[in-house]
Amino acid sequence: MVNSQPYVHVSQFASNNNNISGCAPMTVSLYDLWHARLGHPHHDALKEALKLCNVNIPSKSPNGLCSACCLGKSHRLHAPSSTTVYHTPFELVTCDLWGPAPIKSSTGFTYFLTCVDAFSRFVWVYPLKLKSETMSKFIHFKSMVELQFNCKIKTVQTDGGGEFRPLTKYLTELGVVHRLTCPHTHHQNGLVERKHRHLVETGLTLLSQANLPMKYWDHAFVTAAFLINRIPTPVLDNKSPYYVLLNKQPDYKALKIFGCACFPFLRPYHTTKLAYRSQECVFLGYSSTYKGYKCLSPEGRVYISKDVLFNEQRFPYSSLFSNTKSYNPNPTPTVYNSPSHVPLHLPTQSINSPTQHQDIPTPTQNIPSQSPVLCPAPLTTVYHTHSPPSPPTPPSTSSSFNSATSSPPIQTSNASQHIFSPSPADESIHVSPSPSPPPLPTKKPHVPHHMLTRSKTKNNPTVLVTHIEPNSVKQALQSSHWVTAMKEEYDALLRNNTWTLVAPPAHKQPIGCKWVFRVKENPDGTVHKYKARLVAKGFHQQAGSDFTETFSPVVKPVTVRTVLTMAVSNKWPIQQIDVNNAFLNGILEEEVYMQQPHGFEVSDKTLVCKLNKALYGLKQAPRAWFDRLKVALIGYGFKASKCDPSLFMIKTGTLHLIVLVYVDDIIITGSSLHHIQQLISKLNAEFALKQLGALDYFLGIEVFHLANGALLLSQAKYIRDLLAKANMDTAHGMPTPMVSSLKLSKVGSVPVEDPTLFRSIVGALQYATLTRPEIAYSVNKVCQFLSNPLEEHWKAVKRILRYLSGTLHYGLLIQAAPVDKPLTLIGFCDADWASDPDDRRSTSGACIFVGPNLVSWWSKKQTLVARSSAEAEYRSLANLSSEILWLQSLLTELGCQFHTPKILCDNLSTVSLAHNPTLHHRTKHMELDIFFVREKVLSRNLVVSHVPAQDQWADVLTKPLSAAKFCSLRDKLRVFDKQQLLKPSSASAREY
Repeated sequence: MVNSQPYVHVSQFASNNNNISGCAPMTVSLYDLWHARLGHPHHDALKEALKLCNVNIPSKSPNGLCSACCLGKSHRLHAPSSTTVYHTPFELVTCDLWGPAPIKSSTGFTYFLTCVDAFSRFVWVYPLKLKSETMSKFIHFKSMVELQFNCKIKTVQTDGGGEFRPLTKYLTELGVVHRLTCPHTHHQNGLVERKHRHLVETGLTLLSQANLPMKYWDHAFVTAAFLINRIPTPVLDNKSPYYVLLNKQPDYKALKIFGCACFPFLRPYHTTKLAYRSQECVFLGYSSTYKGYKCLSPEGRVYISKDVLFNEQRFPYSSLFSNTKSYNPNPTPTVYNSPSHVPLHLPTQSINSPTQHQDIPTPTQNIPSQSPVLCPAPLTTVYHTHSPPSPPTPPSTSSSFNSATSSPPIQTSNASQHIFSPSPADESIHVSPSPSPPPLPTKKPHVPHHMLTRSKTKNNPTVLVTHIEPNSVKQALQSSHWVTAMKEEYDALLRNNTWTLVAPPAHKQPIGCKWVFRVKENPDGTVHKYKARLVAKGFHQQAGSDFTETFSPVVKPVTVRTVLTMAVSNKWPIQQIDVNNAFLNGILEEEVYMQQPHGFEVSDKTLVCKLNKALYGLKQAPRAWFDRLKVALIGYGFKASKCDPSLFMIKTGTLHLIVLVYVDDIIITGSSLHHIQQLISKLNAEFALKQLGALDYFLGIEVFHLANGALLLSQAKYIRDLLAKANMDTAHGMPTPMVSSLKLSKVGSVPVEDPTLFRSIVGALQYATLTRPEIAYSVNKVCQFLSNPLEEHWKAVKRILRYLSGTLHYGLLIQAAPVDKPLTLIGFCDADWASDPDDRRSTSGACIFVGPNLVSWWSKKQTLVARSSAEAEYRSLANLSSEILWLQSLLTELGCQFHTPKILCDNLSTVSLAHNPTLHHRTKHMELDIFFVREKVLSRNLVVSHVPAQDQWADVLTKPLSAAKFCSLRDKLRVFDKQQLLKPSSASAREY
């Protein structure tokens, strides 16, 4: 039976042949039929097969291609070699990105950008840490080409990768052709692809010969590019790319074997006359900034020297760094923070274009020619012994990296050796004229310059944490403090009947939970308590099933400052309470199941917790808690405010009580301390409270009670922690948060090293503006660059931090207003017209005073472009009018009497528009704002007046100012030094 099946097919084939006449020619339709019968073979195979049947086969079917063959046999077509000949440099530049590398390099790189000139085949290599750096590196490369070679790039060819997409718009605007390869067709960019292979193979060969670890691949690839550019190639008629591009022969006499032993002259670094003049190091290649060699010392430093002796028969890395492995086929990157490695910016040289090249005399001819070679890594810690005689040019911008003990920071530049355009941003940074001695192996490396900033060190900030918080339950169970804290939390959950253990339901998936550990500190930094919190993994919840509504209101900062003004003016007591496990009091309306908490599982671990009460981490927990508290307060006779849902009031006769709610932190003030205590007792009976006494620390804001009854709101501890996070806790203070002439833009410098850190610091600065209105403009300005922060933006952030460091104890003063007359309600509005250089939008700024106290302020970029300064000012006036109307409603609800609000503006046209019923073609598009303000003015609910520019207090909220004017307006905004206010002589000077 096994052999019968093929026999059947043969017999059928023979039978079918009998139906065809002997040697009759085959028609086109029969050709297609047999082509399909035989499984769509090639024409020649089909022809040979049918010869066995005496069937004459014609030429290939004229009907065109077989659709089935196209679908099933499609493959790449032959791509002939390009026959285009380029006659001048940079007619075509091909670029590609290599990476990511399986291991980060010793200086933290993961990619490198390769640029190849199609005429000379000269290659430039730019190591990168992020793909997003590709655009900035190419711009540097283009600037270098235009300056050093006095010619323009005509065509750039890349693949369609996302890192090259921004180049299209940039090159098109410059008139440069941007050619793209077809998707998934790498061979169309074969020139740079082959160059990648050449670079990598040469680099790996150098590492293998020197027995160096893979983390030094960046130095090896950079050296490979240096050598490839100097090696003759048959493609250029046995000429080297160096010769074709620069029209002079390279110098081979000073080349040394990569990774061999070397002995640099180190006597200038020693402090004693008995110290050895040199030490054995590892040769890491050629400096791109100096005419010297890079030498890796056993301490992990890199020295650059022209006075080096080489032993090319010895490769000492294994003996000098015996604790490291030379090769790992599956390397795992290990990163260390090394604060001792401080980047030192070194001067650079430039060369003339090939047509105008002049030889530069040097002290020695034993060093490789400082001509275009490669694009090495960014600037890092370097010790050099001799500088070239030519005058230095501004150093290039540096990048950060993490280095291991055996992974030194390496001095290199941001472009090819001597073929780059250095950044002028760092002109003030220079090499110290007196070299510092290298430390002994048992000592910390010496810092070559006394001033350290984070942009120089380029190390991730290290925050000193004296009280360690465990990262897992296993760690926490090893400490009695945390075991006690976990037991207290678990017992509280059981007492509260937070859950019921049930069998897992079939229709719902239980969500997870985890323990969160925090050390709560007092304002002076001492430990207040060890807090363990069981948190549900709310991100596992399904919308519509596990939760519906999630919004929960919190009290507005404006409301808090307004109520404090009332309390201080009426000499009311101000009490603060904290609700223990507040979210656990919320009643869940949805059916939610959770896994048992780790470390406290019952014997039957298959059971799950059916939640009866809300738990921290649940999406609806804040809303459930607020609804429960709101019901309780309304039951006590309180009424929720319409202006701020988190404000509750009760006013009967002479009794006036006010409650401010911010999640579980509550402020209570009123005319009767007895009734305040009664309210606290009622809340304590229903919820577990922690009575904190008089208000002194609320949401990270320290409240100081002055002798005259005033309050000073300060965030000294918060700012101190923020400075430590940014590694600037020892920074010197500055008189202003921003230079008066500074104009920040979206372009102009390189991206920051760590965008996440930038966003974290700027976000934290926004919270600092709660008590520091004078930095509102500066913080708002840097917030506009969160999507793509640059180094210039990071410098502006550091300037703000340095200002805060010098004014750490400053805060917002809340004074008593006269109680025998109505409150004054005054607002200042201003605008800086077309101040943004990127889109020419204006900046609005405004502030509102209730009595003597500043209660509201803002600095915002306008959403539309204003066609005149009057339009910009009027938009600011309209926004301020809206805020004052809301504040009027709030004061009315609080039972305060106040004069008609008054707005002061320094633009006469704006004031005129607010009063006069005129409308012309230049104001038609502003009709809504004009009629809104004018209606309030005509109804005498608002007064708009002119104020001279020198008396415009909102000026500090719209633009950077000089130190003298800034300090003057800071006082106007009621921001004072706590230490000055505590002096007896200053108390009367601050009275209203």
